[in-house]
Amino acid sequence: MNILNKIFRIKKNEKTILKLFVQHVENSVASVKLVNQVLIDYFENKKISEKCARIEMLEDENDKINATLNKKLFKGNLLPYTHEDWSKLASMIDTLSDISERLSKLLLIKQVRLNTKLKNDILKLSAYSVKITELVHETIIYMRKDFELATSLNDNIIRLRHEARDLEYEIYSNIFKTKLRQKDLLLLKDIVYWLAQLANTSKEIGKHVSRISVKYNY
Repeated sequence: MNILNKIFRIKKNEKTILKLFVQHVENSVASVKLVNQVLIDYFENKKISEKCARIEMLEDENDKINATLNKKLFKGNLLPYTHEDWSKLASMIDTLSDISERLSKLLLIKQVRLNTKLKNDILKLSAYSVKITELVHETIIYMRKDFELATSLNDNIIRLRHEARDLEYEIYSNIFKTKLRQKDLLLLKDIVYWLAQLANTSKEIGKHVSRISVKYNY
């Protein structure tokens, strides 16, 4: 039997740790997708408060899941293996929903008028973040079923993150060429930075899953 099947085996009447991880990352992916929808509405001057409230609700739910995960891990559900790898993974997944909430708060501050190219590039960066977090979702799902596949998905995550980073720097360059007021420029810079951090955090999660696979998949 695969060693991961052994370490994830707990009482049938309880949620398994893996199911909690999957729910955790599904909420995070949903948050990132909502951020993408909020951005689209933001640039079209539509109301975004309702979607932002949903992002906050998902973040609150993930905080609860994260606390439950750490409680189970601390109690030794994965003994004799260390819980540190898994609690770190839970924390990294939780960061995705935290960043999504931060972005929603930034977007509620004010509407910044931009040219079409900047709008499209920022939406493209957001789309990269969605795609990368979706791949992270797959890696978590395959952690028990097929660790080799979960590890190989990390290559795609890294490739997309490199593409997103190139676009991020291009956006920064174009932002500073605009004639935005300083307050608007700083707000936009923060929005782009945290969008990029969604992709970067997802990349780090993929790398961490790969490290776990090497450590436990004998």
